[in-house]
Amino acid sequence: MTVRFPLPVRFRSVLRLSADRRLINRRHGDHNKLGFAVQLATVRFLGTFLSRADAVPAGVVGASGLSRYGDEVRWDHAVEIRDRLG
Repeated sequence: MTVRFPLPVRFRSVLRLSADRRLINRRHGDHNKLGFAVQLATVRFLGTFLSRADAVPAGVVGASGLSRYGDEVRWDHAVEIRDRLG
């Protein structure tokens, strides 16, 4: 899966399109790409990481979009995002 745009306006506004797209597309598996993108957008928009991947409203990512996005990978991605954003 390659992250495609357009995305909903709020989601789109917090992603730096070309740089973030390259970063997101380095993930393996659609669920990891989606999870990484959601975390990146959430940190930029809300200023914090969500406590659980399933806390994202279904309308944002689809009903089962994050069902395979595991906790270990989620925390690894959080560390990488934190390092990149400072």
